Amino acid sequence: MRKNYFYAIMAAMLTVSCSQQDELTEQQRVADANAIGFSVSMATTGAADTRAEGETTIAELRAAVDGFGVFAAYTGINRYGDATVTPDFMYNQPVRWNSVWTYDPVKYWPNGEGLDGENKHYVSFFGYAPYSDMNGTDPATNPAGYCISGFSQAHAQGDPWLTYRLIPQDNLAKQVDLLYAKQLDMTKPAAGAKVEFAFEHALACVGDKITIQASDVLKNELKDLAGTANKVDLVIAGVDITYTLAEKGRLVLWNSEGAANWQPVLSENLTTERVPIISGTLPKTIYSYDAATAAESKPGWFDKGNGVFFIPLSSDVIAQKATVSIRYEIVVNDSFVYNSKEVTRDMNIGHLAEAGKRVDLKIFIGEGSTDDVVDEN
Repeated sequence: MRKNYFYAIMAAMLTVSCSQQDELTEQQRVADANAIGFSVSMATTGAADTRAEGETTIAELRAAVDGFGVFAAYTGINRYGDATVTPDFMYNQPVRWNSVWTYDPVKYWPNGEGLDGENKHYVSFFGYAPYSDMNGTDPATNPAGYCISGFSQAHAQGDPWLTYRLIPQDNLAKQVDLLYAKQLDMTKPAAGAKVEFAFEHALACVGDKITIQASDVLKNELKDLAGTANKVDLVIAGVDITYTLAEKGRLVLWNSEGAANWQPVLSENLTTERVPIISGTLPKTIYSYDAATAAESKPGWFDKGNGVFFIPLSSDVIAQKATVSIRYEIVVNDSFVYNSKEVTRDMNIGHLAEAGKRVDLKIFIGEGSTDDVVDEN
């Protein structure tokens, strides 16, 4: 009798234990289903070939220690534009790649219904990349932390923003390509669905492609100089480029018009200079005419892959320009230097500045062509 009683107690204990385990498993399943997850991609809109060296890619974000950062605002039954916003549901939350995008502590979708019994509660998300903890005292070792130099304060009302500062000249090779993305007014999605960030480039790029050519008027002058028997070459001996750029700007991570919302930091509305390293061949003959054979060659001079990121602030706010100095020679019969000159051009780039765009420079030596053509691609 006592033996049967013992077995009954053990069976009851196992039943309770299994029930508790099943309950815990169910709680975990429900929690996992309500957890907020992320997926990322690059936006497909806009120009594809716009970037300078240092482009931020999804592969780089996956390989980075901290990936990308997230701000999020919970606005209850109100949509983002109608609410008094405090983006502290998530505040500069790093999201890291570990086979999937993960973060800690995990946040969960609110399930509450609105006052009308139909509208669910809303959360709006704002992402930027690469992640920064603002520990940017050394641009050589932590360029992202230096370039992304500040954020809106935690618990402060208003749209989230960050400040971006151009990296110093000595660390130009480590310049940081800033990305941004947003998803507004999201409610709990279908099971397994995630917050999808399609990152866009927030900065503009200048000088990734530079072209120097002879104008048609100068070509005709060189042909006249050649006469009937001489060969004349136009040779580029040296090229120097200096960019005068806004040193700092504020990127508000929300804009009703959808585009990157750059604003000046009025208390620090300073400019700085950047001097890219020229890799195009020098000296270089960019135009040649041989009167004896009437052969004409006009290869031009090109520099590519040395673009500089800049903050696309309106030229009404701050003047941004490229200053290009060109030293050239006119050489007759491969030996006689008929003439040598240096020309300097100041080229406004601010009026074409647009996030995610590349501003290419095309310069004509001589009169008769549209001087200082600035192509936006």
